[in-house]
Amino acid sequence: MWYRVKVSRNIQTPKGKDKSVVEYYLSDQSNFAEAGYKVLEYLQGDGEIEDVCLMKNLKPSGNIEYQPTCKVFIVKFAEEVEQEDGTIKTMKYPVPFYANNNTELQKILELYLKQGLDNMRITTVSETQWKII
Repeated sequence: MWYRVKVSRNIQTPKGKDKSVVEYYLSDQSNFAEAGYKVLEYLQGDGEIEDVCLMKNLKPSGNIEYQPTCKVFIVKFAEEVEQEDGTIKTMKYPVPFYANNNTELQKILELYLKQGLDNMRITTVSETQWKII
């Protein structure tokens, strides 16, 4: 399960000043405590956990991080499904993807949809500042 972990910590700017920042991390762990612990472990204890939120709708990552410069994009796919009573229901699936920019992401998404997902469409693409741990 995906958890979004909000962390506040102090960093030093290139000019040598202390600055308080808030950062977000995605962690694929089995519970809240493990998600927070994994992020603090990654930060070597430098920070304070502000919030841990279950991202229950988020599906597994659509690709792997292939460069350290990759950003995390959240892409929402939609699919129309006919119900037993004949009505049409739109199902939405948010999926995280790694890419360096939107142009690169579009190529990745084109290949992703060609894997038998022709009945789905992209509704939203959101670039985040999140890091996946």
